[in-house]
Amino acid sequence: MTVALMERPLDPWLDEFRRGDPAAFDRCVRDTRPALGTFLKRILGSPEDVDDILQETYLRAFRSRESFDAAYAFKTWLFTIAMNASRDLLRARRRPTQPAAPPPAAGPGEIGEQVRRLVRDLPPGQREVFVLRRYEELTYADIGRALGITTGAVKAQMHHALAKIRTGLERLGMAP
Repeated sequence: MTVALMERPLDPWLDEFRRGDPAAFDRCVRDTRPALGTFLKRILGSPEDVDDILQETYLRAFRSRESFDAAYAFKTWLFTIAMNASRDLLRARRRPTQPAAPPPAAGPGEIGEQVRRLVRDLPPGQREVFVLRRYEELTYADIGRALGITTGAVKAQMHHALAKIRTGLERLGMAP
């Protein structure tokens, strides 16, 4: 039901939300939190950060509810708010990075965990595009709108992300 709510038109529910109806806002949170939480976990990693950004996302969504353009998918709008809040958090924490230690050798059953680690290690723009496309199944056009970049830039980021994941898997002897 949650995915269906985020994919289909929200005509009456959306109108109530835009007017500030508390019950409609509660429904927004209840019905979108699982998918949005999963998305943010893939972007941020830390459960504490996910909780903070979920709260910030819903606060921003409520404050800017009247600016939602019904010509676009509600999911795209909400994920854009979440992405911007995530970027704000990461930007505030930016500090010099330490070189990563070489990854341990992986056994045959560890490919899923290795892919998750490789996705976490992608540069932020590539990770965002990869997660939105592969896990959230947004179109390239919707990803571009959500991130404020062209469809061509989305495709380029996706290409680079896939190449880095493939190279990482090859280094681990796990290439397809």
